[in-house]
Amino acid sequence: INIFFFFFFFEQKHMDELSELFVRYNLTTPDWYWELTTKYDELVNKWNIDLKNAIEVWISIEKLDIDDIKKDLEKTDNNDIKYVLNNLLSWSYNHINSFVKILNKNWYTTNIDYSNYLK
Repeated sequence: INIFFFFFFFEQKHMDELSELFVRYNLTTPDWYWELTTKYDELVNKWNIDLKNAIEVWISIEKLDIDDIKKDLEKTDNNDIKYVLNNLLSWSYNHINSFVKILNKNWYTTNIDYSNYLK
C-alpha cells in the first residue's frame, strides 16, 4: 500500500497550495476548506482496513476535491488562483484514473459512481 503514501503526499500538497493562495491574497479561508480538511482526515483514518477500502477512500477524496475545485474556478478571475486550481483539478482527475486502474487490476467492484470523474 506504499502507493497510498504517495497520494497522501499529493493530497496534503493540494491543501498546502490552497493555503498559500489564501495567505498570498489575504483571503479569508472559506468554511468549505475546513470541512474538506475534516472530511479528508476522517477518510484517511479509514484507509487502513484493506486495499479495496483504501481505494474507495481515495476515490471519495478526489471526487470531493474535483467538485470543490470546479466551484471555486467559477468564482474567481484571478489568474494565479485559476492556474493553481486547474493544476489541482488535473492532478485529481489523474489520481481517480489511477485508482480505477488499481480497482480493475485487482478485480474489485465498488458502489462508488466515479464515471463522471474519469478523463
